[in-house]
Amino acid sequence: KKHLAGMLFILALCLMAAPAGAKNVEVELKPVGPEPKAQGTVTLRQYGYISSDRILDMYFSNLKPDAVYSVWIYNSRTDKRYPAGLTGQNHFRTKGSGSGHYTAFTSEYDIDWQYIEVDYHPDGDAQNTTDMVVVLKARLYT
Repeated sequence: KKHLAGMLFILALCLMAAPAGAKNVEVELKPVGPEPKAQGTVTLRQYGYISSDRILDMYFSNLKPDAVYSVWIYNSRTDKRYPAGLTGQNHFRTKGSGSGHYTAFTSEYDIDWQYIEVDYHPDGDAQNTTDMVVVLKARLYT
């Protein structure tokens, strides 16, 4: 009985720690470059018990087939961009159909009042940021 009471107490603590009303966002990416038919959707949802933790989930279509793209968070106030996600892995390769998917963990503090950009790498090298071209963009929060 003591173990059951202890487990119920821990469960109650976990439920109280779960964020109430965490801000989930879904936005459509807009084409801004040389791929006018490119499309994408960004979904940000709360993850875990810390209210600032987010999963960034993106789906794309009508991009160049078998091509390398990267995802960036752009801060319009400082005019700087940095790789999306907490792991530094911010690139993906599209399928032969031109569709793609990117998922990363992030923090709401990293993305608050920011834009998200998807950049095409013509040479296929995600490390080469000099020649990348912005193809999709959206404001995450208004």
